[in-house]
Amino acid sequence: MSFINSIPTSEKSSIKVAVRIRPLNKKESSTANIITTSNEKIIITDSSNKSKNFTYDYVYDVNSTQDDIYNDIGKHVITNAFKGYNSCVFAYGITGSGKSYTMMGGSSFDKGLIPRICQSLFDLQNTHDGIDKHNCQITYQIELSYMEIYSEQVKDLLNPSNDKSSLDVRQHPETGPYVDGLKQILVEDYLSIKRIISKGDTRRHTASTDMNDCSSRSHAILTIYFTQIVQEADIAKPREIVSKINLVDLAG
Repeated sequence: MSFINSIPTSEKSSIKVAVRIRPLNKKESSTANIITTSNEKIIITDSSNKSKNFTYDYVYDVNSTQDDIYNDIGKHVITNAFKGYNSCVFAYGITGSGKSYTMMGGSSFDKGLIPRICQSLFDLQNTHDGIDKHNCQITYQIELSYMEIYSEQVKDLLNPSNDKSSLDVRQHPETGPYVDGLKQILVEDYLSIKRIISKGDTRRHTASTDMNDCSSRSHAILTIYFTQIVQEADIAKPREIVSKINLVDLAG
């Protein structure tokens, strides 16, 4: 499974590419393992003992943890948000490759990137150094939208009344592409986000495949709108720092 993360433009590249190798399944466990890793390289060796190396920004082997992914990828996203940068993380790969596990996690004790990022946006509001807090007061606002793209149709996972028709994708002259009519919900804590995601997931298209009994058949896009309202002591009108985080779980 591979996933991509955007980072601040002040760094060497605005895109980071990471690869996470899943454990072998029962069918594969009796075959030879042709993949090894070394730092940021994946080495694939064929039956004739010929090897090819592939280099990425991050490489995670089968022993990698959700903490490893969050520390390398998720913390970048949080830093971006508090500094006012937009970010996007999306996972892609065949069904059963671990996309949903990496993005959402296996349980409440094994959280993936999405719940960790959402929770950190609340937990770090009083301690993050994205803004110089000297002589100013900061309040925060977090809104959420959740949609899927299935069979070239855009559906709002948080608004059942839009099930019968696809939403239109339009172009704003200043902010770029947007989905007309997509519902945005104001949230006050992480538990609210958790409930919203669970509600949306029940309406997402899934189907059984050879690799996965409950495979996601649609692309799901969770968008977080993170606003910091900064009131400086010597300025009457507050200023807003707005960042957007797109967290995407692609269909297998």
